[in-house]
Amino acid sequence: ETEGNPLDYWFTPEELALIAGRDVLAGELEPTDIAEKLDILRANGYAGGFFWEDGNGFTWDEQMWEEYRDWFYGTIYTYYGNGDTTTSNIIANNIISLNGTGTSTWYGIYLYGQTYTNIYHNTVQLAGGSPTCYALYSSSGSNNNVNNNIFAHNGGGYAYYVSTTAAILSSDNNVYYSTGTNLAYWAGAKADLTALQTANSMDLASVEANPVFANVNAGDLTPLNIAVDNLGSPLGFLTDINGATRSTTTPDAGAIEFTGLTADMALAGAEIENGTCLSTTDSVFVNISNVIGAAVSFTTDPLTIVWDVTGPVSSNASITINSGTLGMASDTIFGAAGVDLSIPGIYTLNCYIQSNSVNTFGGNDTIYSAYILDVMNPYYVSPKYATAGLNDTVELTVK
Repeated sequence: ETEGNPLDYWFTPEELALIAGRDVLAGELEPTDIAEKLDILRANGYAGGFFWEDGNGFTWDEQMWEEYRDWFYGTIYTYYGNGDTTTSNIIANNIISLNGTGTSTWYGIYLYGQTYTNIYHNTVQLAGGSPTCYALYSSSGSNNNVNNNIFAHNGGGYAYYVSTTAAILSSDNNVYYSTGTNLAYWAGAKADLTALQTANSMDLASVEANPVFANVNAGDLTPLNIAVDNLGSPLGFLTDINGATRSTTTPDAGAIEFTGLTADMALAGAEIENGTCLSTTDSVFVNISNVIGAAVSFTTDPLTIVWDVTGPVSSNASITINSGTLGMASDTIFGAAGVDLSIPGIYTLNCYIQSNSVNTFGGNDTIYSAYILDVMNPYYVSPKYATAGLNDTVELTVK
């Protein structure tokens, strides 16, 4: 739904089978039926949540995204999907990323009344929301397995919430992370992984750690943290969501197979500022984050920041940081003069940081969205326009 409007289009099992590339009985449906529905939804601004009810032996995985993988960018909500001992439901190899700023209740994966459902190799991250939001939420049901997943909540809510403990048959080899007070809920709130393990007698091979996604804003949810590398157990999934081959002995948790890093920095933001007067020596400020590894000594590992400003007058330069330190999981702002904003107009800043021994991944080294500044003439006449008749007087003020 969008802005509280109800979702009026539903997909039948046959339609979903077509999305999955499965055969259906001749004459039942044509693929264009599905495309038309999705096109109507997209044209009206609907987000791509996915919901199924009364599914039996249904699979939702990377093979089902195809043309619409960029459109389906939201919750997977299941309602009484009843599998059995021979035909189970599977939710596997999916990425769910919720990055809004609202305060309503959000769900990454919502399981309601599910039976015999396998939740394998999914990556779910919530970048915002509230403590009443959940990366994974399970209520009612039985014989469900939750393995090899990443559940990360950066909005202070639960990474893992199970209101009916009997619904989960197994849970292990998962990565849990939350910036909130409580990591999980299992017969009560659990502050950390140790408390969860004590409560459910499962998750003994799971870890509590920040996966450190490569670039959430750009949609890259590749984990970078070596602490969450090679944590999965073999479950028969030979490729990840991108088609990359998975390890047959120690596959990675989540939807993406990756190689973790021991150290990395990121460009977290940048902006330019002008003073009261038009100047050729205005300032640029760049926020650098130490996302993985120990404290960085810039004396040992100098960092170079390259910036470029285009507009009525263009200017560019670099900043070399060769002193001081940046603590683990900390960020700091570096500034320098030299930006030429001497002519009014629209200026655009782009910048990046260069690689070094403690900054080996380049996917988060460039400003995601260029910073734009409208530089106004510091003096102007008010009113800008006036109508005057013969011998009339109009008072003009210079501001």
